[in-house]
Parts: sequence; structure tokens; C-alpha cells
Amino acid sequence: MIGSQVWIVQNMNYAVEGSICDSCDVYGRLYTYSMAKQACPAGFVLPTYADYKALRNLSDKNQDWRSVLGWDLGEDRFGFAALPSGFYSRKDFLVKRRGEMAGYWLAKSRATFALRLKIDQKENFNVDALEDDYGFSVRCVQEEYSAKEDEDSEYYFSESGKFREFDVSSFTDSRDGKKYKTVKIEGQIWMAENVNYEISNSYCYEDDSDNCQKYGRLYTWDAAQSVCPDGFHLPTLDEWKTLIRNVGGENLAGHLLKSSGGWHDDYTGNGSNAFGFKALPGGFRNSEGEYFDLSDYASFWTASEADSQNGYYVSISYEDALAELDKSDKHYAQSVRCVENL
Repeated sequence: MIGSQVWIVQNMNYAVEGSICDSCDVYGRLYTYSMAKQACPAGFVLPTYADYKALRNLSDKNQDWRSVLGWDLGEDRFGFAALPSGFYSRKDFLVKRRGEMAGYWLAKSRATFALRLKIDQKENFNVDALEDDYGFSVRCVQEEYSAKEDEDSEYYFSESGKFREFDVSSFTDSRDGKKYKTVKIEGQIWMAENVNYEISNSYCYEDDSDNCQKYGRLYTWDAAQSVCPDGFHLPTLDEWKTLIRNVGGENLAGHLLKSSGGWHDDYTGNGSNAFGFKALPGGFRNSEGEYFDLSDYASFWTASEADSQNGYYVSISYEDALAELDKSDKHYAQSVRCVENL
């Protein structure tokens, strides 16, 4: 038991076909990612990124996780006993860095890359993405204790193997006790969920409370001006422009800000959620009380007035990668994201 989880605290040594046995009695076997998925016994699974975070919350010092044998300095504070088993390179068919590093596959993969936990002689106790045909060790966590994660977890993992951890926090809205995630993007701290605080002139899509739980409420422009919780405010047009510029510009920002699931036509409509913003397609309500475009469009009010009848908003569609700035009738009801006060 480490923290609140049960781990196997030896490297797996189950002979999956093709796995590499080199000093297996000491270091266990080395597995490619596809092999690693077969290595855990019944009742155990490959750890998720959330499982790694649970370990890191106990300590981010790599010597606390290293065994007392086999390293220059290992304290094995929690009994994890990481061994410097190195890795197997399919490029030149050699076991490398034995005695210097430990690498463990995590459960997440994309394209030809998979997540790896790395522990070495330096300061590394972290996760990166590596080609999935390398050979690394496997540790397993008991399935009932494994921390589950959804598709929009607190990291971005691209098709090319690029890995970025989001700077995610959370706060509780003192008005109603709802908890919201926030994410820091180039100096701005944004709510990573749509606001769901009930006030006058706010609505659930199709008047269905389940839609409020998933997409937040829809607000008229006037209502949006006062809906943000303490410490946050409705972003101005310029603040939205800054966000869009920081994530690649109008032609690309929509794709990078969209959630990676839940959009119409999942294959082409979903985004990458590359910055943890997780824009959701909450649709809108017109001034006649009709609802449109759930799962198709996300539209967010700004605090900036276009004229006496219209306010500026940001629109993101399932159809393309754009994040467009436009103006709309103030009586329309749209989603709201808030940004933290400086």
C-alpha cells in the first residue's frame, strides 16, 4: 500500500511473447507498450497518469522512489523500490542505460507513442511520451485502487508524441458551492469549465437541467456581465484576443481550445484540448426562446459592447479549427467563461 493505492513493488517478469529477458531475475522483463498491456496479472492494471500524480503528490524527489540498491543514492521511502533496469532500443537492439534509469509504461497511448514514467540518477521523476516500440519495465497497480481519468485529463498528448502537462487548479464558488477547474495559459488563468450559476436571464439548453450539468448555463449579454464568481470577471474582447493569439491565432485556436470529445461528428469535430481549456459545444438560445446547435457550436460572451443592441462574442465550431470574433444580439443566451482578476 502506497498512499491509498496497492502496487506491485517489483518489475513484472511475465513472459509475454517478444518481451526482452536480460537479467530478468533482478530487473524483470522489458516490454514494448503493446506487450506491457498484457503483462499485469488479473486484478491489476497498467497505471494511469492520475496514478502517477498520486505518487508525485506524496513526493516529487526521485531518490524517494529509487531502491537502496543499484543506484548511487536511493532512499526507497515508500517501498516502491524502482530498479535502474534501463531500456531496450528496437533501433539497435541493445539494452541501454542499465544502472542509470528506470522507465515504466503508463496506460495512455496515441498513434505510435505512449506515456512513460521516468526515474533516473538526476532529478527526473516525471512523465513523457516515447515511441511505443521501445522496451521498458512494467509496474502494475491494483485495479480497484487505480485512479481513473477521462479523455480530457490534465495533460495534452499529441499524435506526434508532444507532451504538455496543464497548469490546472480549482476553486469553489462561494455562492452555491460548485467547484470549477481553472487552467493557466500564458499568464492568464481561465475557468476550464462553463459557468453554471443560476441567475435571472440564464437558461439550461432546452430547459433540461442535465444540459446545465454538462455544458453550464446560457446567459444573455446583460446577465453575463455579473455572473462570474469572486476573483474572476467576464473577459473583454482584448482578453479573448490575447488567449487566441497565445494558442496559435484565429485559424488554429478553435481546434486547440476545443475538448477532445463531445462534439458533433467526433472524428472531425473534436479538438485536441492542447491547453486544457476544454471548450464545450453548449449551443445558444435566441431572443425568441428557441435553442440551437448543441454539440455543434460553442459561443462565449465577452464583456465588450459592439453597440447598444449587440455584444461581442467568440464562436468555435465543429466544422473547422477557427476561433472567430463576432457580435450578436444581447438578448441571445450564450455560454460564459471567466478569467481570474490580475
